[in-house]
Amino acid sequence: MADGSFKNIEDIEIGDLVRSYDRVSKGFVGAVVTEVFHHSPEEMMDYYVVINGDLRVTPNHPLSVNGLWVCAGDAVVGDFLLGGNTQSVQIESVERVFERVDTYDFEVETPDDDGGGVLCQTHSY
Repeated sequence: MADGSFKNIEDIEIGDLVRSYDRVSKGFVGAVVTEVFHHSPEEMMDYYVVINGDLRVTPNHPLSVNGLWVCAGDAVVGDFLLGGNTQSVQIESVERVFERVDTYDFEVETPDDDGGGVLCQTHSY
C-alpha cells in the first residue's frame, strides 16, 4: 500500500491507495485503485509461478526483469527484478505450481504498480 502497509490482493478495493512506480522520476508514488477483478480457477491457466518462494503470479504476468517487461513464466534464476525500494532483487528460485486457483487483478490511475515487493504490471495472482 502507498503508506507502507500490506494488504492481500483479494482485499484491495476501489479507492485504495497503492504504491505505483513512476517511470519519469524512477521512484514510487501513490496511485488510486480504479478497478478490481476476480477470476475463477476455471478462467486460469493450468499453473502459476512462485518466484523466490513469495511472489505468486500467473505465467503470463508481466514483471520488470533485467529492466525489461517479461512474462513471469520466462523469468529464470539469476535474473533481476526491480524491488519495492528500487533496488534489484535477484531471482533465486522459480517454481511452477500445477494448480488452478482464484486470481485477482486491479487497475490504478497510473500504468504500473508494485506487487509482491517487485515491480509488476497491474494484474497479479
